[in-house]
Amino acid sequence: MKLIKLITGTLTGTIVYFVVGWIVFEFILGSYTNRNTTQIAGFKKTEQESSTLMLIISLCSLCNVVIFFNVVLDKYIIEC
Repeated sequence: MKLIKLITGTLTGTIVYFVVGWIVFEFILGSYTNRNTTQIAGFKKTEQESSTLMLIISLCSLCNVVIFFNVVLDKYIIEC
């Protein structure tokens, strides 16, 4: 049961983090970063430099840690 919660929480959290980050950094802050930060070397990455796979792996890892604390360690925190 805990494994199912861990897997579904990780997948759901990864999708939610990805969509929220995409909305915030692409739509809301996209025009600002294009106008004001493109002169910084290495800040704006091209399609060849950025890796969507690495982004999704890092989001999955973050969600896995958060869900692990919420699901697996929940009973230990409540008992203390």
